Amino acid sequence: MIETRTALDNLEAIVDTPGIDGLFLGPSDLSIALSQGKNLDPLSKEVDRELDRIVAAAQKAKKIPGAIAIPPTAPVALGKRGMRFLAVYERPGDAARGTASAMKVLKNN
Repeated sequence: MIETRTALDNLEAIVDTPGIDGLFLGPSDLSIALSQGKNLDPLSKEVDRELDRIVAAAQKAKKIPGAIAIPPTAPVALGKRGMRFLAVYERPGDAARGTASAMKVLKNN
């Protein structure tokens, strides 16, 4: 899980650890860490900036980059940026509809 400044500072060591198959971004928690507890914004510029670094580190080490994705647009946007494992967060009533829609778009990319 990459959701703290410490994890970001140790990104290469984490991805190079034997037995680690991937890096998983927790964007909401990372936003809290990067704002020193002042903001909860998984779409913040700070999180967005780190996302590409996390994907690049995983890809370089031939590991799987992943993230928690909050629909409606996050699964598609994250998939297009290189995330390959997505935990799609939905409100219970919207789960099937949102996940099916995201999967349809991701399969076509």
